[in-house]
Amino acid sequence: MSDALTDAVGAVVSYLLRPLVFLLSHLVPRNDRVWAFTADQSGRFAENGKYLFLHAVERSDEIRPIWLARDREVLRELRGRGYETYHVDDWPGKYVALRAGCVFTSHGVPFWQYIGGATVVQMWHGNALKRLGNDIESDASLLVRSYRKHVIRNWDRFVTTGTADALAPFTSAFDVRPEQALPTGYPRDDVFFESVEGATVGLDGYDRLRELSEEATLISYMPTSRNAFEGDQGTIDGTKLGIEELDRTLAEHDAYLLLKAHPWSDVELDEEEFDRVVLLPSDLDIYPVLPLVDVLVTDYSSIYFDYLLLDRPVVFYAYDLDAYRDARGFYFDYDEVTPGPKPETADELHEWLRHFLEGDDGFEDERARVRNQFFRYQDGGASERIYRHVRGEVLGLPAETPGSVRDDARRATERTVEPGRSP
Repeated sequence: MSDALTDAVGAVVSYLLRPLVFLLSHLVPRNDRVWAFTADQSGRFAENGKYLFLHAVERSDEIRPIWLARDREVLRELRGRGYETYHVDDWPGKYVALRAGCVFTSHGVPFWQYIGGATVVQMWHGNALKRLGNDIESDASLLVRSYRKHVIRNWDRFVTTGTADALAPFTSAFDVRPEQALPTGYPRDDVFFESVEGATVGLDGYDRLRELSEEATLISYMPTSRNAFEGDQGTIDGTKLGIEELDRTLAEHDAYLLLKAHPWSDVELDEEEFDRVVLLPSDLDIYPVLPLVDVLVTDYSSIYFDYLLLDRPVVFYAYDLDAYRDARGFYFDYDEVTPGPKPETADELHEWLRHFLEGDDGFEDERARVRNQFFRYQDGGASERIYRHVRGEVLGLPAETPGSVRDDARRATERTVEPGRSP
């Protein structure tokens, strides 16, 4: 038998054994003071897991926070900075997964077969505009849906940004029940309001961007993935942006365009051909960078929800809106929840960018309406709210229900506003 065939057979056997391992993992005693954190499939140190992990490290009273890395470079970087971290495929990492009392993730858990009996907190990675989960998996069999619900998506808590509209999509997409919801806000948004120790770990080029923001206006273009379509329609080549004319417009207004593609998309653009275009890595943790950005250009990416917390202009360049709506579908009326201009051509996009670059706005009230519709909190306290609630629930320390967490936060900061709707 060839080595390739042996590896393939081993991989299949390992995959088939996962449900059995998951069942057996329920028998392993859990240490409620050990909390394991991970992020998305790329292996990067990012997303909500990163920011709650950093917060737990700073608190470090009764909890032992451990980052379970998927990437060897991330592993070395975090260890070099003194954080406790292991690779998910190494035996120490598997041991942590088997023993952790709490597991925090923002996507799927890559080591789900080891976490039976742990408290799993799904922090997700954004408010839902596009349909997802069950709502685009309608062809799945009853057995497959049951497997996803009780094993792959066997979450004890589901973090939301705290309002009824923020929660509603996930009740159908992932069968999240209201009592599972932690209406605390997203830890990654804390960096908008206060300095987070370790937030720029691994962000090469951050200092350059910060210096650039002090000298010029920064516009960021961050479209979503086009994986709802067939073919290579997710590639960014500059055509849709009218990049040559846009480069001239940016120069006239002393501005730069930070272009960041979705991790599933490609960029076919030579940064050196343009004076005012900066290409950002697609796997960059954008959240420490967003406070430097003066105008966001996007389409259907949920990142605009987070950006609303900064109360800065958003341009919705949804040039394929009808096709995307037909292919993927939305939970809300697109026009009602996108508080900004919606150019359909590159010329219209340039016109709106000139509008904002010249200091005009006019969308403040719309942004406030949508912000209040989806965010119960508009402060930097999401990590602390989650930490206190889960610590109280898991460890039996002075417990705080989601309701009392909300009340404490409302009293503690003037930045918290009353939402338009309540969960």
